[in-house]
Amino acid sequence: MGIYLTGGLRVPAAGTAAAAGSLCAELWGRFIADVRSQAGEDTRIVVLAVGDTAANQARELVEAAHREGDARFSVVTTSDTFDLQAIAVASAIVVVDGEPEAVRAALAPIDGEIRRRVAADTPYLGIGAGAIVAAEKALIGGWRIGGVPVSPEEYGFGLDEVTVAQGLGLLDLSVVTAPAATGSLGRLVAATEGALVPGGIGIDTETALIIADGRLEVVGKGSLWQVIGSEHGVTVSTRGA
Repeated sequence: MGIYLTGGLRVPAAGTAAAAGSLCAELWGRFIADVRSQAGEDTRIVVLAVGDTAANQARELVEAAHREGDARFSVVTTSDTFDLQAIAVASAIVVVDGEPEAVRAALAPIDGEIRRRVAADTPYLGIGAGAIVAAEKALIGGWRIGGVPVSPEEYGFGLDEVTVAQGLGLLDLSVVTAPAATGSLGRLVAATEGALVPGGIGIDTETALIIADGRLEVVGKGSLWQVIGSEHGVTVSTRGA
């Protein structure tokens, strides 16, 4: 089983080559290799996107992936919900960025099937919101707790109070994305201190956490932020690639 979570990717524009060491190239290479180790030559990767902006990102991502490998891709977009057929024949599942609340709602009807497939070694890649909703307790947004600001309002995903929702349950820790760029780490720290979540991780943009073969690995340009709660408060640490 391989779970790949990233705080966000800069997708190379059409007609430009990805730098040899770029996260996009490295992450796709690792991801597709993981998929091929399970599926062999008949590799089919389904990319799930919610809304027009996410659909455009998904298509750009697939175009970039085609320049790095030869897997077959299906881009499935929706403004409401997905059905089980979307992942029935998938060798791997990708959930791209978007509004976390909308992504979570769209995946809700098939979350049990996604958990089953990932538990059966189907690789999962979550980008931005796709990483946030991978958690058991998904921090889908908000910038205040009890009316007290804990993170910047402009990065609250349109929600006022910090909101926790049922996620896919692929990992126990909650996830925030782009903490260095957006200040979203404050949301995770406050939610942990307030016992809304048991703790979690923040993943910077152009940075990814890979969970595979019982090991954790950080790749990319930024940091993985770790937030752990205890009876004496909250401990924050970082881990680089």
